[in-house]
Amino acid sequence: MWVNLDNSEIAAIVAALGEGTAVDKLLARPHAGTGEFVAAAERKAGEQITVEVDGIIDRCPLGAYVMSWMWVSEKEAKLPMSYEWLNPGDELVSPMRALDRFRINKLDYGDDSTTASGEFADYLWHFEQTTTNWKLSATAYLTGHAFAHGERMAEGLYTRDPTPFGRILRALKILQRQLETD
Repeated sequence: MWVNLDNSEIAAIVAALGEGTAVDKLLARPHAGTGEFVAAAERKAGEQITVEVDGIIDRCPLGAYVMSWMWVSEKEAKLPMSYEWLNPGDELVSPMRALDRFRINKLDYGDDSTTASGEFADYLWHFEQTTTNWKLSATAYLTGHAFAHGERMAEGLYTRDPTPFGRILRALKILQRQLETD
């Protein structure tokens, strides 16, 4: 477990504990060359790894291990999609989980628009929503079959309900029914 503390938090903990090995670790000064090691790690990492901004290193002979973060998607980890970060509402989670291989890969909220993309069955889908309408398009990556569904929204609906989840679900259910009848 990693806990990132600022200087005032460290001072408060040291004052409360007084002394001991935990205090010694909290008061330890960074190793010589920490900045240089962090800069080298950033150059070496490229875009796949984010180097810890606080310059946490473990100094060893002839080098150092530099703390960094690597993004790994749920899909890459072969985990089912989690819905906690989306906060779609309890009434939408079960229907989303019921969809065949449903996954949201990207979600971007703007001031006047929302875009999202993901997977469903053998389809890659893309969702766009503005203040006046929304559209979901999907293409089967095996057959090339294309699907699109969109609707105009009632005046002011975007400001009352900017989340796209119900609309994405509605369009994918239409696609699912279409696939079942084909």
